[in-house]
Amino acid sequence: MKTIRKYPFLTAFITVMILGFLIGVIKAALYPRDVSLTRYFAWHLAQPFWTELLPDYTVEGRSSLGLVSSGYDEEGLFGEEIKETEETTGALLAEDAAGDGEDGTAYTGDSPATVEGDENAADGADVDALSQADRPDGEATAPKPGVTAFVSYEPVETDSRYYTDRGQIALTTEYPYETVGDDYFADAAFIGDSRTLGLHDYSGWKDTADFYCENGFSIYRWTKGEKVTLQSTGKKVDLTQALQEKKYGKIYIMAGMNDLGYGNTEFFGEWFDQFLTMVKTAQPQAVIYLMANLHISEKEDGVKEEMNNLNVNDKNATIATFADGVQTFYLDENPLFCDERGYLTADITFDGFHLYAAQYPAWTDFLKSHGVTDYTGEQ
Repeated sequence: MKTIRKYPFLTAFITVMILGFLIGVIKAALYPRDVSLTRYFAWHLAQPFWTELLPDYTVEGRSSLGLVSSGYDEEGLFGEEIKETEETTGALLAEDAAGDGEDGTAYTGDSPATVEGDENAADGADVDALSQADRPDGEATAPKPGVTAFVSYEPVETDSRYYTDRGQIALTTEYPYETVGDDYFADAAFIGDSRTLGLHDYSGWKDTADFYCENGFSIYRWTKGEKVTLQSTGKKVDLTQALQEKKYGKIYIMAGMNDLGYGNTEFFGEWFDQFLTMVKTAQPQAVIYLMANLHISEKEDGVKEEMNNLNVNDKNATIATFADGVQTFYLDENPLFCDERGYLTADITFDGFHLYAAQYPAWTDFLKSHGVTDYTGEQ
């Protein structure tokens, strides 16, 4: 007791450190499939002791632990029904990548899955790509809005508090995109998580475009006032203020993976609406690209309740509803990187969530093939 009175701050420090360590041990014991204990303790000793006192729902946080998994069990995380649904959605993704479904229907075996768009869906197949020079009498007519379609399939019921299986997969917004060069990204801003950080490192655009990104970035945390790192300076900035201070021609957003365990998809939609409204208000002249969240590999799919591809699809479908085909476009790069069942292909990822560096040229080529040059500001 005398020692405690004499060194109260040291005692408090040691007490909190021990508490954090014990919580870490309990977490490791509760999730034996998630955490390799040896790597867990190595990670823990290298981190501030208070990190174990904080909730960690992020993909990056789990990856930093060197996650291990016993693999996808025989019945799947939620049973055979979910497994069959994921196989079906994977097939739809693969066929979309191959260019199937040109007649408005995507096929999986003998069963068609309807492709639905928004109120402009009827115009989606014949998006007007005429330039002004092609129009009669030089009439200035804005191009028709692009259409973001959704592949529909029979959903299954889930009891998750984080998501539902809405029975839809969002497809890249249909639009007469142009193929652009690297100079197209000179006035671009990229906002997002560790996958956006990968684009910063391997796209070749880090010296021209601005990257507001970091491990663990989430829309929910942004709503709570969390800042994000501007990679060119390495400093944390208030994103709202940063976007108000500089004019961009294009903005690429990739967020939602680190929101999988915050609330449910309905809440996520409200937060994303708030975020996108901020971006559009600050940058009314910019074309906005909403990039789909990457899927998870089969081995890591379901390592925790909220971390699975059904949840990713649910969030992606919500994000896609904000694409208006005029200023805002949804881009789904998943067909580039997923297998026929919709899982992130095992041999192109080092942890089941992130791509190897060699995969980024395919991603940058995809972005270059989806340039929008005819948006001139608020319509």
